[in-house]
Amino acid sequence: MKSIDFRKFGLELGIILSVLIYYYFRWGSLGNFVSAIDHCDLLFCDFSRVFYKMGGAIFSQQIPSRGFYYSPFAAIIFSLWGFQPPNIALITWGIAQLITSVGLFLYWLPAMQRSKFSFRLFYLFLSLTAFPLLHNFKWGQVSAIITLAIFLTMELYQAQKWIWAAFWLAFSVAFKFYPAIFVLYFVFKRDLKFLIAFAFFLFLLGIVIPTVVTGIDPTINFYLSILKKGVGFSTTGNDAINSLYFPSVVLRLVGEGAGNIWLARLQAVGLMILGANILLVFLIVFSNLVYRIQWSFLLIFASIPFIIPTSWAHYFVYLPAFQAWVVFMIAKNKFSVIKYILLFFSILLSNIIFFNFFDNWGAYAAPGYLFWSNLLLLLVAYLELISQLRISDVLNGLRQAVSKSKTAYEDA
Repeated sequence: MKSIDFRKFGLELGIILSVLIYYYFRWGSLGNFVSAIDHCDLLFCDFSRVFYKMGGAIFSQQIPSRGFYYSPFAAIIFSLWGFQPPNIALITWGIAQLITSVGLFLYWLPAMQRSKFSFRLFYLFLSLTAFPLLHNFKWGQVSAIITLAIFLTMELYQAQKWIWAAFWLAFSVAFKFYPAIFVLYFVFKRDLKFLIAFAFFLFLLGIVIPTVVTGIDPTINFYLSILKKGVGFSTTGNDAINSLYFPSVVLRLVGEGAGNIWLARLQAVGLMILGANILLVFLIVFSNLVYRIQWSFLLIFASIPFIIPTSWAHYFVYLPAFQAWVVFMIAKNKFSVIKYILLFFSILLSNIIFFNFFDNWGAYAAPGYLFWSNLLLLLVAYLELISQLRISDVLNGLRQAVSKSKTAYEDA
């Protein structure tokens, strides 16, 4: 049995206590924290007003409640809380939030955490002070749960446990739809067994379970209602002050009087950035990079605010993990001042310490600092990938893939 390294444990505990003490002197109470982070003075506001109500109503109504943009499978999950007394439900949901936050730390890239203890401490500090994670906790949102499922997909696939990897990706898609874009990586890899397993689990979670639990007509009606709402993929943008959707952020800075013409142009730019990131993922798949799935998932995560109008702060819970990992990656290579400067500001803009310099949450939200944090991280990824990707390696990878396909076809 491995003995506990009390020195390392003490350092980790020291960081945790230091951050908690900082929070205590900053806010003094949980109520003050909730009021400071965003509008709505209720703890777990989204959970209480949307998730909890949907969980209690899933067996009595065939359409989603107001504000519920998730699947019937998600509603069934929330039913585990919907039948608890409200006060108990808040406590158990809070426990689930804390467990998920710990999971994001424990399951994120063990290779990085074990190679140098300093990286583990760095990631621990980033996790504890990341504004998106605190925002997710304040609202009682599910972005941390979905992101953890996607992180598990990465780790399990890297460990060649592809069945479980397919399950967790299907879980995330069955819950909130937009993680379906991560399937592109496996499509480019032409990993047929993974895709079949993913399709099976998605059908099981998204269709079979809701049909068995609530019936076929309620399941169909539920999905039709969600499709009618647009599941967050509207074409009108989002004029909320805390929206981090690329066109919304830019229009707030230049003046929303720019109108629908500029909205359409900015949306087109966002689609071009998405296309560039997808092309990079395609090239990465056929490269000889060691961490192909991590680089690919970073690019896909970073594409979210360019294509999803409902990009709120809690969507960005992936930032501290990838910020720490990119520091880990660039530390292996030749020292680059520009990369470290970009990363420093990416970390700063998404940190609660920076947030606390502002008088109120609106002053932090309006300029879209989290969007710019995400963009800076994306720029560092571009710089690092440009220095590592070799077209000759990509072409060799493509030739090998084509050769394997021909061999498999001939054998068949």
